[in-house]
Amino acid sequence: MRRLIVFVLVAVTSSTMAAGIAELPSDLPEPTRNVPTNDRPSSNWVSAVKAAVPAQYWANADLNFQQMTNLLREQSQAGNWAAKRLWGWVLIGESDGADGAQDGLQCLKDSAGNGCVPAMNDLGAIYESGKYAPTNDAEAFRWFKQAAAAGNAQGELQLGACYHYGIGTAPDLTNTVKLYRQAAMQTNYVAMKSLGYLLMNGLGTDKDPDAAKYWFTRAAKEGGNRRAMFDLGAIYAARIPDTNAAAEAFQWYRRGAELGDPLAALQLAEFYRYGLGTQTNLTRYHEWIFNAATFGSTEVQYELGLMYQTGDGITADINAALIWYRQAAAKNHPDALYNLGMYYLKDVEHPPYHQGYDCLIRSAEGGNSAAQYECAILNFIGDVGPPDFEKGKQWLTEAASNGWNQAEFDLFKFYYNGVAPAAGSPKFPIDRPEAIKWLRRAADHGNLQAQEYLGLMLVQGIGMDRGTWEGMKWLKEASEYGYAPAQNDLGYTFLRGDLGLPDRVQAAKWLELAQSHWDNPKTRRMVDVNLSNALAQLNADQKVDVAQEVKNFQPLPVPNSNPLATNWDQYAAYQREDGQFGH
Repeated sequence: MRRLIVFVLVAVTSSTMAAGIAELPSDLPEPTRNVPTNDRPSSNWVSAVKAAVPAQYWANADLNFQQMTNLLREQSQAGNWAAKRLWGWVLIGESDGADGAQDGLQCLKDSAGNGCVPAMNDLGAIYESGKYAPTNDAEAFRWFKQAAAAGNAQGELQLGACYHYGIGTAPDLTNTVKLYRQAAMQTNYVAMKSLGYLLMNGLGTDKDPDAAKYWFTRAAKEGGNRRAMFDLGAIYAARIPDTNAAAEAFQWYRRGAELGDPLAALQLAEFYRYGLGTQTNLTRYHEWIFNAATFGSTEVQYELGLMYQTGDGITADINAALIWYRQAAAKNHPDALYNLGMYYLKDVEHPPYHQGYDCLIRSAEGGNSAAQYECAILNFIGDVGPPDFEKGKQWLTEAASNGWNQAEFDLFKFYYNGVAPAAGSPKFPIDRPEAIKWLRRAADHGNLQAQEYLGLMLVQGIGMDRGTWEGMKWLKEASEYGYAPAQNDLGYTFLRGDLGLPDRVQAAKWLELAQSHWDNPKTRRMVDVNLSNALAQLNADQKVDVAQEVKNFQPLPVPNSNPLATNWDQYAAYQREDGQFGH
């Protein structure tokens, strides 16, 4: 990650929602373009046509596809609304996308308007998915509502999903529970699974694990619903370390994974990795991790990209990393977009550079604070177009507001002395209270430079009331992480006796550590002078004590900052596997 390079003139010594769950009907014809007239249609299409057309028109004939479509056209013209629905799908199948689907859509509307409930569900699915017609959530809600009012289980399920995800209406989980339950009572297995999810989590109703397990079990055993199998696995996994529960969870995860559920595949991999409910098997672990990514687990796709990029537990392969990053980025995973964008930004002479900026913008919009920071830099400097101070300031403030400590520290620097973020850029207004606010936030969020600045300013009373004890606390915190400038400042304050009498042993300890950690020989003279002054005032025994303390010192590992804003996974464009997580 790059940093904005500016100087502060102060006196110092140094983290879907995917589309809804609507599906197009399963009894649609295969793509009909260039289908031979004597081709045999699929069995489910034949069943749908036979259900729509009176038996006498079949005359026990083994009709081919063309004969069936002719029959559907004739019946639709005669006012058979079930036939007109299917004839509409034939026209849609023969069309060139949304523009060519208008005649077919009109047939569906005529059919639905005359009481054909499957056509109502078809229209709801079309408008919700944006396939064959522009997305129109209000129309999707209207048609699903009509199908549900007719007592149709699929309509009840889809209307419940509209209330669940706020599609064409305000979210209303109470209504969602009611509608899912009505559909489940009509043996709709997807509704059983979805109702179980709400009951398990106490959404729109009281939490009821036993009822949730009942509906999950029916959906899994009777309906073969793979996500219900995953949820059953989760119920049993919550009882681990119970050995029987681990074995039961393993079996449900295995069944769901074998049917292609990405979440179940991921959990199955983890069970093989740690030997839960089965023997540890790292070969199977790697196999199911790859399966989870292949099945569509967005998070695993990102993690595989990261593993291939860094060589963590796998041979580094940037081309493989890019493949997985692109798959996760296509579903707007903010971290995948960030890593992909930063890779593209390496090539400043070719279009991928601008493609990198596009990735960063999408990542920033999804809540990645590091991407928000990079977008600020690009706009301040003008790398992808004319410099835009206001847009850069907006992204920098967004990153800082989301807790990205480097952005917080930069805002401190800009506001404290009213400096420009880049050459030729407007200056920030001088605003010392605003600057101190961001400095304290950066220190709270682990920015070592901010902790050093804040500590030193408190000790010396620069820009704020003097607070020696608090200042020493901040200097010591940064010093414990091995940050040499803070160690030098801390040693110097002990040498001067800012807390009372000088403590030359502590002063020598921290100054010697600062000298060993200082990585810039051009600026190390200050530390050398301070250390020399401290050691000159120690006796032989004290020097031995200092040497031992320095030898025993182990810097704390600097914690990683989380680049994702809170609730980033609620970003509307982010697509986890096949709907809401666990649902």
